[in-house]
Amino acid sequence: MDFKQQARDGKELMGKLAQAAPEVVGAFRSLNAAAHKEGALGAKTKELIALALGVQARCIPCITAHAQGALSAGATREEVVEALEVTITMGGGPSATHSAIALEAFDQLSKK
Repeated sequence: MDFKQQARDGKELMGKLAQAAPEVVGAFRSLNAAAHKEGALGAKTKELIALALGVQARCIPCITAHAQGALSAGATREEVVEALEVTITMGGGPSATHSAIALEAFDQLSKK
């Protein structure tokens, strides 16, 4: 799977959805921005949580977006691996397979 292409496709598809349902997508984007605002938890921690939840939901577009978000927030591969380890403990086999996908996404997106 090409996660750089997946990221581009996801943005394009969300743009189309935003055109079709601007009020709802706008509200979702506002909710997302509010939830990711710096507070007691920093952006990196919040992106690692979101990545873990994307794995739990088995949502490839979510995994891609939050692997990119974690990378942009300064997460290291080691931090991603530790977050995925916790995810596996909570979700077993399905989380292990999707954690492997998430790590591959992070690795691909890390490459220039």
